[in-house]
Amino acid sequence: MSLLEFFRREAIDAYSMVDFSLCRVKNESLFSRLFSDASPKFALVFLLPYFASGVCPTLSRYAVAEDYHLYVKDLETRMKAADGSVLAVCADHSPIDERDAALRAGLGVRGKNGLLIHPKYGSFCFVATAFLKDAPEDVPLTSGVAPRDCEDCGACLAACPVGALSGEGECLSALSQKKNVAKEELELLKKHRVLWGCDVCQDACPHNRDLPDTPVAFFREKLIPVLTSRKLDALLATGEFSRRAYAWRGEATIRRNLENLEEIDAKKDEERRA
Repeated sequence: MSLLEFFRREAIDAYSMVDFSLCRVKNESLFSRLFSDASPKFALVFLLPYFASGVCPTLSRYAVAEDYHLYVKDLETRMKAADGSVLAVCADHSPIDERDAALRAGLGVRGKNGLLIHPKYGSFCFVATAFLKDAPEDVPLTSGVAPRDCEDCGACLAACPVGALSGEGECLSALSQKKNVAKEELELLKKHRVLWGCDVCQDACPHNRDLPDTPVAFFREKLIPVLTSRKLDALLATGEFSRRAYAWRGEATIRRNLENLEEIDAKKDEERRA
């Protein structure tokens, strides 16, 4: 099966192939481990959109479905079986600067929040790369473009409640994933009702209006848009917790955040009963 046919079967329609020389290696150690036998000559950069309409999550949208690393790991196995030129497939944990590679491959522009913005899927996309030793015949080679920034409308900067994009505070998403937080940081998470991750800047971006649902089935299935302590207990009991993006920090971090927000609801219930 050709890679183009493979992508069609996976409903992956945002991709571009560039010469590997256009990619910036940022992790030499990982590069050496992955490509000890043969170095890649081409990089097939592709996007995995994860936006699902009708979902009003308390979690960041990327964490509503199962952990995308699971999908990418399985995808790598199947891509290698489909085409012997595939050396490795990476997303997030990659030897190259994936966002820079996607920009140079012409897959979008760079937002002021640092995220890649695709013309069809907006910024709600994971960036992945298939490293190839040979160029597939059915995927055209892109000569590469200079990375471009968005039009600087300022919507994302204005929307951030802590001024993280202008360097005034730490991103709420980063705070929600810290194992040890100060009391004032915990109060910030409570004030802005942050459980895990933060999409405020993305929701404010005009490029993220009227987005289509992700065509990739993995990101439309097994959704948990609202996580509660009871739901967390169920995930732990069944072993499904390990398949969620927030599992990488362990149970304690996400449970702390849950209890932090549930304090608000408990207080409101007391006030209603008073």
